Amino acid sequence: MSNTNVEKAVVPADSREKYIAEEEGPAPNTDRGLTEAPKDELPTQEKSQKEDVKDTDAKKDATKEKDEKEKPSWRHTCYWVSLALLAGFNMGTGSFIYASNFSGLGIVGTGTYAPGGFLFYVLVKIGMLIKSRIKTGAWINPANSTVVYPDGKIRWTNLIPLIANTVTNGAYLVILTYAWAYAKRGGLNQGIISTFLSFASVINIGLFYCFFKEKVTVVQVIGIVIMIGCIVCLSFETSQKGEEDLSETNEDEEYDYSEGPSKLMSCVYALILASFAPWTMSIKQVFIRMYMKEYPPLLQGLDSMILEYGLFCIGTILLVKDEEFDFTWRVFGIGAVAGIMIGLGRIFVAMAVAVGIAAAVQALMSTHALHQTLWSTIVDGQSFTTLQALGLMFGLLGVFTLSAVNYFVEQAIHNKNVKAKAAEK
Repeated sequence: MSNTNVEKAVVPADSREKYIAEEEGPAPNTDRGLTEAPKDELPTQEKSQKEDVKDTDAKKDATKEKDEKEKPSWRHTCYWVSLALLAGFNMGTGSFIYASNFSGLGIVGTGTYAPGGFLFYVLVKIGMLIKSRIKTGAWINPANSTVVYPDGKIRWTNLIPLIANTVTNGAYLVILTYAWAYAKRGGLNQGIISTFLSFASVINIGLFYCFFKEKVTVVQVIGIVIMIGCIVCLSFETSQKGEEDLSETNEDEEYDYSEGPSKLMSCVYALILASFAPWTMSIKQVFIRMYMKEYPPLLQGLDSMILEYGLFCIGTILLVKDEEFDFTWRVFGIGAVAGIMIGLGRIFVAMAVAVGIAAAVQALMSTHALHQTLWSTIVDGQSFTTLQALGLMFGLLGVFTLSAVNYFVEQAIHNKNVKAKAAEK
């Protein structure tokens, strides 16, 4: 038997045909209607429709989320307005306690409230460290520390807002002390000096727009102007009362203008110094907002008060050494209350500036003059004067404008914009 016969005997015909068919592939179908297109070339209309629906839903969700973020929040408004008003209350009350007891001591008088305030805020800081130790097992938790990064490196940049807070607070105090002194020497109404401070709100409008693109509304500007009116009335009322008291006790007091600046130059110096005072407050608030993520405003305020009061303890040493001044426990107690309240005022305003409209926060914080005047009136048993009544009226109207009126106007504008966008679609 030949090899060919063997192959034919081994490979059946049907198997051979099957083998050839597998090697050559399926025969082409000449009927175009029955031709099966590859999967990649299948119609994608249904798929694209589904994708379009998903994209549309995603855009709607994004628009809705954006509208919710832009929608004015009553809770948020109440939060920063309340902080600003608390700052005004504490600053005004603390300033009244200090001024009614130690204002005649000048800059050295800071030594009366420095030790008590320093001790209080150091204890608060220690309490926060103990809390961290209990919760995390570490005195300083790198995950949220203002001292070190998570990798253990020191946060040297946080020294910038800390130093800025301390320097601006100190500069503010020195500037006002000398401005009032020069105004008194030149016979200038000291209420003008206090009025200059209210312009910190106006400065904030420009600074916070330049640094953070923060805009103020027409309603907020109106509220700020009303609050400035409040400060003007109260400042001049306080100044007039101070001049009357001074004339009763020092009727024959005259300044020797042969030494030191003349009467005219004293007024000029007072106005120049007063013009710098609001800038110190505004610059401090810019640094608070600028570093708020790395250095929370609460801790900025707390740490700066510890540093500032620690430096002011130099005044305490000078007062203790002064034989004419009796530094008693009563002085320490009264000074401690004043220092604690002034410190709380600065901490609250730092927290408010971080989340609120800076210009409006500063205007609301200016109610400290209102509280100081009210306490003076209550303690002295005086009746309200016309200027005090006007100041109180402007103050209440300004607070109402910057909080409730501003919120409802922003809410109405937001709703109008949402409806307009919906109509366009």
